[in-house]
Amino acid sequence: MKILIIGGGISGLAVALALHRTGQDVTVFERSQEIHEVGAGLTIWPNAIRVLEQLGLGEVIPQIGMPAHYRTIRTWRGALLSQIEVDAIAGSPMRLMHRADLQGALLNALRAASVPIVLGARCTGFTQDEESVHASFADGRSADGDLLIGADGIRSSIRAQLFGTPNIHYTGYTSWRGIAEVEERYIPLGISSETWGVGRRIGLIPLIHGRMYWFAAYTTPEGQGKEQSPEERKQQVQSLFQGWHDPIAPILEATEASRFIRNDVYDIEPLTHWSQGRVVLVGDAAHAMSPNMGQGGCQAIEDAPVLAECLQSGSDLPTSLRAYEERRKPRTSRVARQSRRIGQLSQVNNPQLYTVRNVLVKALYTQALSKELKWLLQSTI
Repeated sequence: MKILIIGGGISGLAVALALHRTGQDVTVFERSQEIHEVGAGLTIWPNAIRVLEQLGLGEVIPQIGMPAHYRTIRTWRGALLSQIEVDAIAGSPMRLMHRADLQGALLNALRAASVPIVLGARCTGFTQDEESVHASFADGRSADGDLLIGADGIRSSIRAQLFGTPNIHYTGYTSWRGIAEVEERYIPLGISSETWGVGRRIGLIPLIHGRMYWFAAYTTPEGQGKEQSPEERKQQVQSLFQGWHDPIAPILEATEASRFIRNDVYDIEPLTHWSQGRVVLVGDAAHAMSPNMGQGGCQAIEDAPVLAECLQSGSDLPTSLRAYEERRKPRTSRVARQSRRIGQLSQVNNPQLYTVRNVLVKALYTQALSKELKWLLQSTI
């Protein structure tokens, strides 16, 4: 089939690679004029690493991803609340990497395979009939294919045309992210850590080449602080986490103000369907979830081989797309629900409940999350 993929993020690139490897004729359309570095890190859990290995990136992953064997949670003073040994659950570590590095690895694989990637192509809509689908772009271009895949993120225009605007849910907190280049003594090697306070938390994710990715979340009304300058953002984040345990302060200080990225955090309510006719959704366009389990990118990567396999089934296209939905929807919905629960737990904004929350986390959280991770990391997709 001739397949049009709208969106050149990790989801679109992964599904393009999976489909190309099964012999499909794939073209990727990306609205940006260039695919450039975004100041964010990713936690790639073993469930997604297995898929990337299947896509031929097995040798690249260790070069771009820092292995992490433990996932920890601490109080703002540094006391340990929870520690999960990933290797004991999955048999291998997760990998911590810069989003741009993973995106670059997927791009390189596609370019080596001569898969067309069209930049500056903002899709403005599509039409379809029983024989084909037609995509239109803002610059007057158009393209025809047998299948169109919407991989254009949480605010997907493809999804909006298919099903209207979904219930995009504000989680109640905003986030900041950044990359710092710091001394090795500040980098907790082999550990992905979070620190939980009252209505705020911060995570530290070590990357290769002496870089530390961090993210912070703060319970606040939607849109608050949106108009701040980079310097004001840095000052606010440093103020929110002043006095917290090492190495939080030096990592924030080492981050250039221009690299403080602010975003309100959203997810979407589960969709009834992901496809209609010759159009289907993948990644955040289909199942955007909050980042609390570090599974948003992983679930997008998992979509790729399942869709490719279903399209090879020999069934007609609508039947193949329904099979893809039926295999993926229960899993992504469960991960999204769990991720939302963790967000609610971690962002407790009441000082009295904070103490109770910490007692419960220390007593029950490790066992409960380990059980959920065992299902997620050991089950097939």
